[in-house]
Amino acid sequence: MKAIVLFLAIASMSVLQAKEAPPPLLSVGGGYFDGGEHHSGGVYQLEYKFGSYCFWAIRPQVVALTADFRSVFVGLGLGAEFYFTKNIFFIPSFTPGAYFKGRGKDLGYSFEFRSAFEIAYQFNNCVRVGGEVFHISNASISRRNPGANALIFFVAIPLSCLTQR
Repeated sequence: MKAIVLFLAIASMSVLQAKEAPPPLLSVGGGYFDGGEHHSGGVYQLEYKFGSYCFWAIRPQVVALTADFRSVFVGLGLGAEFYFTKNIFFIPSFTPGAYFKGRGKDLGYSFEFRSAFEIAYQFNNCVRVGGEVFHISNASISRRNPGANALIFFVAIPLSCLTQR
């Protein structure tokens, strides 16, 4: 519930400039996964953002990530794009998905939720670079709910650029 209130507060304070459908984006990133004692290390993420808004400035996304300990998260969610300037924007997102522990941290359940906040700069050719902070947790649907956090730096390439050549 706190995440929803925070999301609505940010949405009401931000200026929304999205006027047309954005290009689909393929994002590749890496960073640091903080799973606590003995479960911290590198994290690698692949994310696909669809090329259309489903409502307002909210668009679907598919996220796949893995940590050094062979933990894997795969999910389908939504992200809202709030432009602060022509090139700088903020994207809160929420992605439910499947979590496979591997040799990594036991998050308490195989169904987890990923809440993320992304800040990025978009160049004139629609390529984006930025950083993202996320938290994965099962929202207490299991008795065990330790959660984990990560910081990722990414590059997002519009797929329309790849297909035009």
